[in-house]
Amino acid sequence: VMNTSGAPGATSTIRVRGFSSNGTSDPLYLVDGLKVPNIDFLDPDNIESMEILKDAASAAIYGAEAGNGVVLITTKAGKKGGGKIFVNTQNSFSSLAKRMDLLNSKEFVNYLLEAQPSRAEELNKFYYNDPSSFVNNKPADTDWQNEVYAQGFRQRYSVGFQGGTDKGSLFVSLNYLDHDGIITGSQDS
Repeated sequence: VMNTSGAPGATSTIRVRGFSSNGTSDPLYLVDGLKVPNIDFLDPDNIESMEILKDAASAAIYGAEAGNGVVLITTKAGKKGGGKIFVNTQNSFSSLAKRMDLLNSKEFVNYLLEAQPSRAEELNKFYYNDPSSFVNNKPADTDWQNEVYAQGFRQRYSVGFQGGTDKGSLFVSLNYLDHDGIITGSQDS
């Protein structure tokens, strides 16, 4: 299982038999016996079992589509006996794991002056448009890490009912997921 993106809600890639040179390398996904293109729609709380088939026998059973392996998923079902109502909640915070040490504006200008002292006049004009103001003024210090990254919040709720009798069974669930990532703004949800 590989995550190729850190964006909230990004899909994971599953590789059972490695990469194929003749097209897609995705396995065949079967959810309760039905072929589906991916399993992103499934809530993990609704999965009863998951099996991975990767040998040649899976191709004999499921055909050429199973050449990259098969992921068999069985979802939960109602069970005979008294009904049961369930509620699951998950809340989590996320933040930038490591911040870079940055130079402030004065340290940056000093670094440039030490690297190329002959360009001091040009540097003063670029930053201030007045070479005499270099000593008296300084440009604004902006830590762009503070401007771009914020603390993210993820909330996930599941509410459902399961039960059954001799005549049938029932499993119903309603799920809600809101995942605001660490990028400032609401466009990373």
